[in-house]
Amino acid sequence: KEALAAASASGSVDEDASTLKVFMAPEFLLRGPRGAYSMKVLLGDKSKAGLFAELSALVRGDVWKNWLIVFGTIVGYIDLPDGGVFPCYNCACAQLGGWNTEEERDSGSVAIMKTFKSGIDFLQKPEDIL
Repeated sequence: KEALAAASASGSVDEDASTLKVFMAPEFLLRGPRGAYSMKVLLGDKSKAGLFAELSALVRGDVWKNWLIVFGTIVGYIDLPDGGVFPCYNCACAQLGGWNTEEERDSGSVAIMKTFKSGIDFLQKPEDIL
């Protein structure tokens, strides 16, 4: 949040409405407590908004018009009931700023999954960081 505020307040930002401003956070900026987030935490459910919605809310409103925000990459996983191997996803999440309705938010957001994952994308012993 602070990095977004600093970027928008920077004197070097071109204020011209015809200029697309791009804020790009680094890869792996957002890692869950064990190296990844469950997809339920990322996507939310009927009772609670997910992390994607919370990130999008940071750039709601006219002050963010003409901005494209890439929130870095987020690693997510799906729990399988048998406790075996579970699929993981490494996604870059982007949102056009300046949205004011859910329809505008949805039409201006995208999550792009990394096609080729590397072993270094994931923690080898996540329990060591707890």
